[in-house]
Amino acid sequence: MSFAGGSNIDMAYKDQLQAVQRLQILSGETRRVDCVFCGGRKTLSVTKSDGTLLWNCFKASCDAVGKKSVGRSNNEIRQYLGRASAIGSRGLPRMPLIVSDIRSHPEAIQYLKDNNCYAAYLDRVITVRYEPTQRRVLFYSSNQLGCVGRCMDKTVKPKWRSYGEFSSLLEVGSAKTAVLVEDAASACAVYATGIYTGVALLGTSLTMRQRKLLEKYDDVIVCLDKDASKKSITIRGQLRGSVSTSVKFLARDLKYLNETQIKECLQ
Repeated sequence: MSFAGGSNIDMAYKDQLQAVQRLQILSGETRRVDCVFCGGRKTLSVTKSDGTLLWNCFKASCDAVGKKSVGRSNNEIRQYLGRASAIGSRGLPRMPLIVSDIRSHPEAIQYLKDNNCYAAYLDRVITVRYEPTQRRVLFYSSNQLGCVGRCMDKTVKPKWRSYGEFSSLLEVGSAKTAVLVEDAASACAVYATGIYTGVALLGTSLTMRQRKLLEKYDDVIVCLDKDASKKSITIRGQLRGSVSTSVKFLARDLKYLNETQIKECLQ
């Protein structure tokens, strides 16, 4: 299946669109299913967000990827306007309007490599873009409603900045054991091990919605920054009874470790 040149492009796109439309995804919903194109187990992610249907197979050998503007129903328009108002009232920055392909920015690619995020980017398990006006690498949530940006200029504060809405979690991967970390880069580094899903908390506390989302995992390992020990223990208590949860106190941030070192720390 190819999207490069030739008259088969439209047919391939139409085949994919028809397949994902049959799933009847609701607005704001993200679903992981077996890929109907390559047969990968739970590798096809389909999202309906802000009137756009997006799909992407995380299997590197599969070309299933695309998006289609499908519009919003009257109810979805009301929900969208209400959410936009709520986001504005909380003071969260709007989603960046000008973004570009990260491959056009060598410093951004180098950041991904230096922080063990490159595998997640290449495998398309997370959307990564570049915001040129502030020189930020942007990591998008699965439903595309929010993103977090890491500034490439070390003199700029804050280093990380949130955009849009993040009532869910930033999940990287599809393994049944989740490693709960502070930031998107660490979540990508966890994914690179091949045996864990990296989950970025991106907040000061665990919300009820986030607790529900974590219940789908067989196990959760809480690995927050070493100065967040109290928060780690609190989160373990919040998840107790819902999902098997343990805490690892680490001396170094996971994004600065390679795959073997991360495995050794977590096991």
